[in-house]
Amino acid sequence: MQHPWRPALRSGSGAVALEWWTPTEVRTGDWWVEAYAQRIARIADADDVRVHHLDDGLVLVEVTAPSRVGPDPGDLARGPAETRVPMAGQLTSRGDVMATSTEATVGGRAVLVTAHRPGNQARHRTVVVDCVLPALHAAPGVRAVRAHLTDGRHGESALGDLVVVEARDTDSACSAVRAVVDEMGSLLAEPRVHRVCSTQILREGGRPLLPARGTADKPRLDPRRRPVPPPAPVSSTTALPPSRVIDLPAGFAEDVVVDGDGQLLCGVDGGAILRVDPQTHAVSTVASTGGRPLGLEHRSDGTLLVCDAHLGLLHLDLGTGELTTLTRFVDDRPLRFCSNATTLADGTIWFTESTTRFDFEHHRGSMMENRPSGRLLRRGPDGTVTVVRDDLWFANGITATPDADAVMVVETAGHRVNRLALTGPRAGAVDVVTAGLPGFPDNMSDFRTGRAWIPLTNPRMRALEVLGVAPRWVSEVAWRIPDRLRPEPEHTVWAVAIDENGDIVDEVHGTHPAFHTATGAVEVDGKLFLSSVFCAPMLEIDLEAR
Repeated sequence: MQHPWRPALRSGSGAVALEWWTPTEVRTGDWWVEAYAQRIARIADADDVRVHHLDDGLVLVEVTAPSRVGPDPGDLARGPAETRVPMAGQLTSRGDVMATSTEATVGGRAVLVTAHRPGNQARHRTVVVDCVLPALHAAPGVRAVRAHLTDGRHGESALGDLVVVEARDTDSACSAVRAVVDEMGSLLAEPRVHRVCSTQILREGGRPLLPARGTADKPRLDPRRRPVPPPAPVSSTTALPPSRVIDLPAGFAEDVVVDGDGQLLCGVDGGAILRVDPQTHAVSTVASTGGRPLGLEHRSDGTLLVCDAHLGLLHLDLGTGELTTLTRFVDDRPLRFCSNATTLADGTIWFTESTTRFDFEHHRGSMMENRPSGRLLRRGPDGTVTVVRDDLWFANGITATPDADAVMVVETAGHRVNRLALTGPRAGAVDVVTAGLPGFPDNMSDFRTGRAWIPLTNPRMRALEVLGVAPRWVSEVAWRIPDRLRPEPEHTVWAVAIDENGDIVDEVHGTHPAFHTATGAVEVDGKLFLSSVFCAPMLEIDLEAR
């Protein structure tokens, strides 16, 4: 039965694979950190790569591409053998993709798999295109439909045709597919309906979303024009107060915080979380994330939140060393650049993602692209994650005000600090409370003795501001210059302290022969401790000796 109308279909090519994984792997989802997922996230010339965890222990890898030839199914090779059940098989196919979609939010998915009757492939294709797709597109709650149609040009496939339905929720997707099967089952060969339990989108719009574990090519730059407001007057560089260097194993600590016993905690290159005695500078290893820890948050229960650039939002039990992943995917997409976090008394976690478009290793691209792609997110006590803002200029440090009536959020590329009200008649309102900073603000300490410290990595760079008003090709050419050939920013030691109103109440600004470009700061007993992702040691500054 042919529907009287057909939706606007977008044609392309693609490859799909169905694999059976062990129940443990499906339940934990740990498999994606293997080289397998990193590889398929970076399939050459692919538009999108999605991994759907289906019921019955099935995993569907779905790839779409603009080329008529499509990606090679060989790129969808199996994962590690030990993650598969005995006699598990993989069915792959390559062919044309017919798709239709809307802009509405997707909340759930279902998959229809059909077989091919020998010698009846053309008729089956007509049924899918002329009957199945229009019916699914018109079903209540359906947001998008993608039909992967195998083609004789690509050889025989044991998989047959496959249709992915995205809807407002999983029940709506399953209901739409089952209704089509009930109506047209006699026209389809061996139709099977699968509920999608979860989806991981590893590549979208031709860009990998999964943070690279190791060296990766620079993603393309898509710059915009953006005049930058002028900075506030810059304080003169003066001699620093008495200071001492603290050597760290591995080094390059991005953030530093203090625990309930007055000990310092930091995360260094290679993944280690270190405890540092502020008096003796003795260093011990607490645990390792195996990734790249960035912002840290010590909680009142003695645990530690770790924002890992590669692994997302983590929870570390400092007593046992047990590490737990709290949030890795938001709206089916991996956290690209989890940056910093703060906790409220009820267990709510507010955290930032610096940019959704660049990995930590290529963070300069976000600055040069001049697109506000940073996010502010809220993780409720029940684990539900909500995107509160997605238009921040490199979201970075975050902390709650002393009475927890607001959170303060740093925008590094915006050169400012925002205040988001959490209570009262203006709850939800965002105000800029510290504007026009003359440098690049990074992490933000919690409020101790009525103030919070924010390191400024470097003074503003005139070259970056010129790129904001230059033609696109200038930024694109500058981005292609190897990092080692770019001019270095001015090396300084710089940090400001603000009160809960955003007013600057203290500042240190100078130079040091063994330390520069501070990215983390915390004050303990009159001493300011600075960390740097660009320098191996930390620096201790005696504020009371000024």
